[in-house]
Amino acid sequence: MSPRVFFLSLIMLYCHQHNMAQRHNAAAKSSLHQDQYSASDNAYKSSDQIVFKLRETMKQYHAYNMFDGAVLVAKDGKIIYQEAYGLANREWQITNTVNTKFMIGSVSKPLTAVLMLIQVQKGLISLDSSIDKYLDEFKNKPAAKVTIRQLLSHTSGISNYDIIKDFFPKISRQNFTRQQYLKVFIDSVLAFEPGSGFAYSSWGYFTLGYLMEKVT
Repeated sequence: MSPRVFFLSLIMLYCHQHNMAQRHNAAAKSSLHQDQYSASDNAYKSSDQIVFKLRETMKQYHAYNMFDGAVLVAKDGKIIYQEAYGLANREWQITNTVNTKFMIGSVSKPLTAVLMLIQVQKGLISLDSSIDKYLDEFKNKPAAKVTIRQLLSHTSGISNYDIIKDFFPKISRQNFTRQQYLKVFIDSVLAFEPGSGFAYSSWGYFTLGYLMEKVT
């Protein structure tokens, strides 16, 4: 073997060993990183990765008109990502911000039910007591003897707001106080005898919330 060939062979061997060593070190570091990651956080490898993926995902949803709102991700009590998308109000072209307040609608109903049952546990309210025991506004009204249990289970007979024509464009836009809004439906005739049927009632749950404010 000529000296030149031998020298080239040594260079190639060195390069091969060097590359293998680099791969081994990289694999070791990767393994160490994965072990540390697995032990500390099974959800995400890094905040940057999840933020990037989430931002791209939300952009796609928004592009297809599938999402308008705000997103917040927190880890260990620290906010790592928050961003707003789209419009808070399409009619008036009001842009969403991370501080935009949303009307969450009927999502509040299960929360209202839980809070009501907490008051029951505390002994402040009885499930089988009638509304007029707690709210003077209901005395001598059609729903006076509706019970808390019936309000919670949508069996009170109190109607829903959709019995009013043009409720959303007219009434829902008014800046009512709770007492003023109560007057919208408090004199309405019951849809059925309390406890004899079922009918979804947002007004019933409004009454529960108003009652809790009074009692607590």
